[in-house]
Amino acid sequence: MFIKYIIVAALASTILSSCSEDTASNTTATPKVDQSGPAIEEAIKAIQVGKDYHSFANPESIKVTHLNLDLTVDFAKKVLVGTAQLDFQKVDSHATQLILDTRDLTINSVTAMGNALNFDVVSGDSFLGAALTIDVPADVDSVLISYQTSPKASGVQWLTPQQTAGKNIRFCSHKRKLFTHVVLFLCKTLLKSE
Repeated sequence: MFIKYIIVAALASTILSSCSEDTASNTTATPKVDQSGPAIEEAIKAIQVGKDYHSFANPESIKVTHLNLDLTVDFAKKVLVGTAQLDFQKVDSHATQLILDTRDLTINSVTAMGNALNFDVVSGDSFLGAALTIDVPADVDSVLISYQTSPKASGVQWLTPQQTAGKNIRFCSHKRKLFTHVVLFLCKTLLKSE
């Protein structure tokens, strides 16, 4: 086994040395691309540390601190239906909108303290999804969002027994199984996220 490591190391060294330039005649590296100047400086300034470029959310203004889900699984329609209560803190005391990430969700209503709030689902793109923008009154620190997922939501997979390893798994006394795949970019298909 030790000999295998020596052979692999020798091959890697040979391959890497054959790909490199002859450095005997040129001991200083010359950049192939101009890495200075106004264009590069502007690009660096445009990138904001801490900003999530894969999200519409605005945690720099309003930060969600707690999520309480109450969902019903509808196996026949292949949807999750229910509510999400979001508690939040206004980082910017002048903030008036809570912006959340969504994809393939139907938003039925948004309320706070029993009162309906204005909201809009702003059309996004195929990668980012859509932004749910909620107008938040000054005295509100929690909203209740009534919604349902889409049967095509990529974060929810509806498995039949034939799709499982044993071909017979029962879930919640049904002959069906629900699998959720909640990674950062898929969770917006089953709940609003920040």
